[in-house]
Amino acid sequence: MDAAGHRRLLTAFVSAARTGDVAALEALLAPDAVSLTDGNGMRGCARVPVVGRERVARLSAHRPFWRGAEFLLVNVNAGAGVLVSQREL
Repeated sequence: MDAAGHRRLLTAFVSAARTGDVAALEALLAPDAVSLTDGNGMRGCARVPVVGRERVARLSAHRPFWRGAEFLLVNVNAGAGVLVSQREL
């Protein structure tokens, strides 16, 4: 996938996650998707890998996480990434 396509996919993911659209998230994820989290001690973060499209979609759509969050598309390791900033939950 080219850089522009990767950014479009990332933007669609963040949009679906912020609105809690689990079906849209599932459509974007591979069947063997894995979510690894470093919640920095934040309550409600998965402390073990979350495996599978459905489980990752549900976790990603956890709306309290996105409430009040700001996000910025950034370059990470020569690819598109998203920086999510949350002052308080």
